Amino acid sequence: MRKIICLIMVCMLLLPTMVTSASTYDDYGTATLLKELKIMQGDPDGNLRLDDYVTRAEFSKIAIAASSYRNTVAKQSAVSPFKDVSYKHWAAPYVSVAVKSGVITGYPDFTFRPEQNVTYEEAVTVCLKLLGYTSEDYGVSWPYGQVGMAENLNLDENVTANVGDNMTRRNVMNLVYNMLNTCSKNTDRDYISVFDYTIVEDCVLIATSKEDSSVGGNKISTSEGTYNIASDFNRENVGKKGDAVLKDNKDLVIFVPYNQQITTYNIYQILDNKVIVYENGKPVATDVDTSVTVYNKGNKSTLSAMLNQINPGDVLTTYKNADGVLDYGILNKDTLEGPIIAYSNEWYKSYGIDIGNYTVIKDGTKSTANNISRYDVVYYSEPLNTVYAYSKKVTGVYESASPNKDMPTSVTVSGVTYKLEGASAYNSLSSQGSYNYGDTVTLLLGRNGDVAGVLEPQNTAGTINGYLKATGTKQFPTADGNNISSYYISVVRADGTSVDFRTNSDYSSFINKIVTVSFKSDGIASIAVRNDSGTIYGTVDGNNSYIGKHKVSKNVEILDVSGTKAGETTAYTKTYMSRLDGIELQSGDVIYYSKNSDGEITELFLDNVTGDMYKYGIITSAQLNTAGSVKTFTCLADWNSYSYKGATISGVSVKNGGGVGVLLQGNSAVDYITLKQLSAPIEEISGDVIKTRKGDYIIYGNASAFVKSGTSYMQTDLNEVTDLTKYNVTAYYDKEMDEGGRIRVLVAVKKG
Repeated sequence: MRKIICLIMVCMLLLPTMVTSASTYDDYGTATLLKELKIMQGDPDGNLRLDDYVTRAEFSKIAIAASSYRNTVAKQSAVSPFKDVSYKHWAAPYVSVAVKSGVITGYPDFTFRPEQNVTYEEAVTVCLKLLGYTSEDYGVSWPYGQVGMAENLNLDENVTANVGDNMTRRNVMNLVYNMLNTCSKNTDRDYISVFDYTIVEDCVLIATSKEDSSVGGNKISTSEGTYNIASDFNRENVGKKGDAVLKDNKDLVIFVPYNQQITTYNIYQILDNKVIVYENGKPVATDVDTSVTVYNKGNKSTLSAMLNQINPGDVLTTYKNADGVLDYGILNKDTLEGPIIAYSNEWYKSYGIDIGNYTVIKDGTKSTANNISRYDVVYYSEPLNTVYAYSKKVTGVYESASPNKDMPTSVTVSGVTYKLEGASAYNSLSSQGSYNYGDTVTLLLGRNGDVAGVLEPQNTAGTINGYLKATGTKQFPTADGNNISSYYISVVRADGTSVDFRTNSDYSSFINKIVTVSFKSDGIASIAVRNDSGTIYGTVDGNNSYIGKHKVSKNVEILDVSGTKAGETTAYTKTYMSRLDGIELQSGDVIYYSKNSDGEITELFLDNVTGDMYKYGIITSAQLNTAGSVKTFTCLADWNSYSYKGATISGVSVKNGGGVGVLLQGNSAVDYITLKQLSAPIEEISGDVIKTRKGDYIIYGNASAFVKSGTSYMQTDLNEVTDLTKYNVTAYYDKEMDEGGRIRVLVAVKKG
């Protein structure tokens, strides 16, 4: 605020009186600064006696100590500056310098009245003179010209005295502090610069090394930069906003916090972009505006931008200004205790947790302590009385560590890189641990998907289900730094990630099958084909997580695959219950599933239910060879042109202008399906729905849209072709909506 005043004070006399406001300063911080600068040092015990009145003699010493004349004061005076100030008076040296410099004047009767209390108007006049202002600036109408100028400069901020009032030491302290934080006349430099100090206003103290390990020792990150601090710096001010006093623009020597309303929230979860917190033992939604500025480990963002990074147990502290307006927040993401590996069902006893009084959240769903399984990764929050457990495990081949195996911060397992979290994972995977490159390992993943622990695969529930997409031979790393050639399998898990494992056999005959991978003690994998087709069927209720009568976990992982037989094109896509909602799954649509201890489906492998693994578009040219056994066509799909040349699919015909879906290998189409044209007239296109007399059809989120002119097609954004007053629109779909179908292609022809 004062920096703005500095820029406009040159022309202030041409403007009406400006009224500004700022937050209240803290007595302790202000007093500390004035002690640091040796302006007000208090009695021999260091007490500032802030409620005592200040005499004119005392104020003359304070004024000179705050001025550029402070080093010109003699230890004693050789003359009496006023008839009532003898050269023997303790204040005589200060009064002499003050009078000589024109900072202070006496009374018309040639007296100074040193023991008389200084008044508000006298004190502000002295401060104005130190700032370089004269009667030419504020006029000769004593004292209201001076008082008005002081108010325009905000010198009266936190000063409770008025004209005619005697000044207490607290009021003098705040007045002098305000002067230090005000620009001298016709400059943009704070007056404190006479001490070679700088005051940075509205500075938020974000973190020391205690809150953020990336901040160096004896340093503090702030909204204005990172500065050095002394070992006795008051760390209770971390998070607060105020005035930072810098020396040499690198050392933060004093911090003067503003008065703020501070509220700390223990976050329970994020729901519908609302912060749910734990309050009085119950989860409640806060009214925190998600557009508010938020600081986390030195990074400035907004709460809305960080919602997807917030985890249960994180702490959000909000700061309102003195007027109760939300100013900013500090997000602390390191408040949970953990990670802890639950090696037994009594893991909690070692940590003094009364598990019976704790809420248990497992994999994001409310659960019970009995459902925390062996090798789960656990965290707990005492303020929330909550335990968070995570059961995600990943098995693969340990390929490398970064930056090196001596001090790893991340590891690559079967082509996927994971960060390390906690000492257990570090000790296991570093050069001091028992795992070498080439070993098959099972990673225990914590709340952020980082590695919290490691197990030999045979010690876990030990099997992995997946879609076998490839096999053959490849090179694997060994403990001695060399490579070994071995058979391998490449398996896609239900979460859509692909991992490779060493095997002793060629499993190429099992490609496109759902398999269960198990491991021998040496980490070598073997597989068995799985098929539970016909067991799970019924209507999918995405909102309530059911398939027919079968309960589905809220954390279910679903993989939809296209090729299930040898020789078919291998393709797959990760999907979700919301995508399947309303679909009538038939016997055979579910190839394989697995359940947890609560009987909920946790993994689901589907046989081309969604069709979302295809790229959909329009055929621009098509040919049939003379033998009638090979089709060649070119299509536009996904903003690219693809060609297909292969065997004719029985009963499937292609033609120019027809809708098509293609499966890709690289940039080549290796398989295809043709689409059906929507026969019912389109009455309305609203959002993701096409309305017709025969019913509604859902538009796929990545549907392709084209504008047709003559025989040429130009792909465009979907929202460009939905205006039925401008275009005649033709839609193509793959299958009926209750079978998982969607509108995949829209072609628009301009009317008229």
